[in-house]
Amino acid sequence: MFAEFNFRIIDIPDGNQVIDWNLKTPCSKLTPRQMAEYIEVEIQFEILDRMEPEERLNCMRLLKI
Repeated sequence: MFAEFNFRIIDIPDGNQVIDWNLKTPCSKLTPRQMAEYIEVEIQFEILDRMEPEERLNCMRLLKI
């Protein structure tokens, strides 16, 4: 399983979340609900990494909408 994630999800005051790639997140500090969220984000980034560049841009545009 994961020992740590190479990113941190940060809640911002307006209710959105941002990903900080400069921080690592140890699994031992996450609640089960947060762990599920981090795993889901990790899977989504794995999928994006495997996509062709044009397909990735289209997917990212849809996520912003």
